[in-house]
Amino acid sequence: MDDTSIQTRNRAVLSHLGLARHVSRQENKKGPESADDLFQEACLGLIRGMDQYNPHLGYKPSSYLVRRCRGQILHYRRDRARTIRIPWRLRDLAVNGQRLQERDRHDGKQNLQPKDIADALGVSLQRWEQAQLALQANEVSSLEGVQPPFNTQYSDREDPQRDWLRSALHQLDRRQQTLLQRHFIDGITLKELAETMLLPPSTIKRCLFNAIQLLRGMAAQSAEVVIRR
Repeated sequence: MDDTSIQTRNRAVLSHLGLARHVSRQENKKGPESADDLFQEACLGLIRGMDQYNPHLGYKPSSYLVRRCRGQILHYRRDRARTIRIPWRLRDLAVNGQRLQERDRHDGKQNLQPKDIADALGVSLQRWEQAQLALQANEVSSLEGVQPPFNTQYSDREDPQRDWLRSALHQLDRRQQTLLQRHFIDGITLKELAETMLLPPSTIKRCLFNAIQLLRGMAAQSAEVVIRR
């Protein structure tokens, strides 16, 4: 994007910032995440949505951007679903205690006892122990939540299944490609697709079904793709 396009995009994002705030407030009622974190993710979805929004497809920008904001928050929650949330005061206390211990080790001093650390931080021994336990629990949960990559043999650029899918999609007609993108990736409902494309819902369903069947047929003939039933 050139400077003019970026400035135009930024103005459009600012004019729709209320959508991101509205979505983040709604989603804040459904989980333990902070309102600021959710608003930040919603803004990220708003920016990405504005970059990919195509007014010629007939969708209202507000409908499309709301889905992108909500989708970004859902991705954020999915990636952190196994992480334990700890109060920021306990987290900061644990980090400050670790820095204090590292500084003393760097100076060649003996390891501080828990009581000495608590006194240096101006908190009770029980409070310092709570901070340590909370941080350890969070680290363990984060490690448990790490998932192996989809295909450990290949990088993103070398993944043969990804390359096959790109090639297969190009063999579909334009309408099928558009419907697959809008429905399965952008999250637009069948009803909204039917309204914007001026087609009966049954036609949309049939087109999607035929596209998926074609992909399955091509996958069945490829040795690089495993079909999951």
